[in-house]
Amino acid sequence: MTVIPLDVRKTAIDRLPRANTPQGSQLNSAISALPRHGDDHVPTPQDVLEKSARDLVGQTFFGTLLKQMRDSPFKSDLFSGGRGEQAFAPMYDSIMASRLTQGAGQKLVTQIVRKFQKAADAAYKKKEGSLVSTNRRA
Repeated sequence: MTVIPLDVRKTAIDRLPRANTPQGSQLNSAISALPRHGDDHVPTPQDVLEKSARDLVGQTFFGTLLKQMRDSPFKSDLFSGGRGEQAFAPMYDSIMASRLTQGAGQKLVTQIVRKFQKAADAAYKKKEGSLVSTNRRA
């Protein structure tokens, strides 16, 4: 490990631009222009639908599969994690299910999203048609 003398570190810090200098204000404006995590992104209905379908696939298919694997009669005490495994296994299974959905379950998620979108479009057209027919009666 290399030890940097204190006087070298202090001079490096002194060389950083200050906020009241032109370089410092440029640096501050560049930093403020960077996108912030989670601040600027407003989820679209498509994003919400995809997340819901991903959660559905993860918990319905992969969550059930992992739970059955944990309750298998073939498990051995030799590989048991003890009380910690018993306490945190459901949490770990939930994370594993979401990770599996991002990889292997993506095709199923895509199909579910398409099916939901078709059903929503049909319902919207039906509702729109009923509004047009009631306006014609009046």
